[in-house]
Amino acid sequence: TQPTHHVRGFTATLDYILWSSSTENSLALKDTLPLPKVRVGLTPAIPDANYPSDHFLLAADFSSRKKSYN
Repeated sequence: TQPTHHVRGFTATLDYILWSSSTENSLALKDTLPLPKVRVGLTPAIPDANYPSDHFLLAADFSSRKKSYN
């Protein structure tokens, strides 16, 4: 799991997208937005000019898997 929050003195994963593929009519994960790479001590804290929030954006693309009836 990559960090989603990075400020001076604290880097952690605080944000999640939760889903389940265990049911017949569930969602299928198609793709995710890659998170910026954080190297503690080398990456400046956020917010900054590139990331205006103190949390990185999380995004996922899902598709519906509908059960087929015969």
